[in-house]
Amino acid sequence: MRCKKIRLWIISATEGDLPDKAHQAVEEHLRSCEACVGFKRDLETLRRSLAALPEPEISELVAAETRTRCHAAVRSARPLTAALAAGWRRLPIPRLIWAVIPVLVLLTAAVMAFGLQELADESGSLLSAAVVTMVLQNAAMLVFAPILLKTWRRKSSQSAWDSGGAHAS
Repeated sequence: MRCKKIRLWIISATEGDLPDKAHQAVEEHLRSCEACVGFKRDLETLRRSLAALPEPEISELVAAETRTRCHAAVRSARPLTAALAAGWRRLPIPRLIWAVIPVLVLLTAAVMAFGLQELADESGSLLSAAVVTMVLQNAAMLVFAPILLKTWRRKSSQSAWDSGGAHAS
């Protein structure tokens, strides 16, 4: 087995993330490869040395300056919802969507007509009732989605204006 893979497994083994089969392969390889034995020994020495180091302490001056800068950054940042709403208002509804909506409504009506006819003939099943219900939901979404988008955009731009987020030019 290649030493590079074994060394990766040695690292994983010291972190406790190695399956038993791979652990056995590592032990077998270490019996015949002095370079990997040295790597494992050096890794263990390094980990022990790092664990023996004292915990670093941050001076009160650095901590106070960091807190001040973080608080200033939080106060000056725009809320995420306002940033998303501003970006959303800039995106117009593409004309292609307006062209596709009537076609989708007609196709939805055709599928729904067939489902309703099957239900009316009393040969319909629970599956056809479910299909008709799903088609009705999709039709409602197709019809009302543009209206809801425009209403949401109007309300969010009005709230941005009311809160002083919009600037007169």
